[in-house]
Amino acid sequence: MLRLHGVHAYYGDSHILQGVDLVVGEGEVVALLGRNGMGKTTTISAIVGLVPPRRGSVRFGSEELVGRSPYEIARLGIGLVPQGRRLFPELTVRENLTLAMRSSGDGDGWVLDRIHEMFPILEMRSQVPAGRLSGGEQQMAAIARALLTNPRLVLLDEPSEGLAPIIVEQIGEIVSSLRDRGLSVLLVEQHLPMALAVADRCAIMSKGVIVYEGTAAELAADDDARARHLGV
Repeated sequence: MLRLHGVHAYYGDSHILQGVDLVVGEGEVVALLGRNGMGKTTTISAIVGLVPPRRGSVRFGSEELVGRSPYEIARLGIGLVPQGRRLFPELTVRENLTLAMRSSGDGDGWVLDRIHEMFPILEMRSQVPAGRLSGGEQQMAAIARALLTNPRLVLLDEPSEGLAPIIVEQIGEIVSSLRDRGLSVLLVEQHLPMALAVADRCAIMSKGVIVYEGTAAELAADDDARARHLGV
């Protein structure tokens, strides 16, 4: 589904990604872990073209993404749930969602009714300005917005950030349900228990490179890797 090979990306003269190799398979949840400032969000930005890689390859299925504009990449079937939600605070929940709607073309995609089945709170709050939602409600709205683009791959950047433990658990259940519906997910996450609970595989990033890869069960059992790379 998604393959990064030898990806290098910069902010100005700062060399952030220094040869990233990463794969997300069809219908798979991969958790990208690591301490703050190691390049995880830059990896997401490189995939969607917000920080264009200077070297390397990012392939989505048979398509090369490097050199494409972000809107072209989104149209290929990649949905982004950015760090910090990035909703339009003055628009209603419904307006935020309908702005993103894109037909799947097969009649079996994500539409508002299906979103409301998955997130009933968003139907109840549909006429409320998004800026007045709780943090958990905003995160659900951000996920719903990405789903309404009818993606095949969803990129989730720190979805548990700033949320209460019970809401983090709900977000984990949502990620699991997306995999059960056949979507592939790349999850950037600091909350290790949630990541281990929902991911098929985990990759750990340090200083712009992937330094560990394994199944979630393997990482859960590897005390040395967690202590060395995550400080856990």
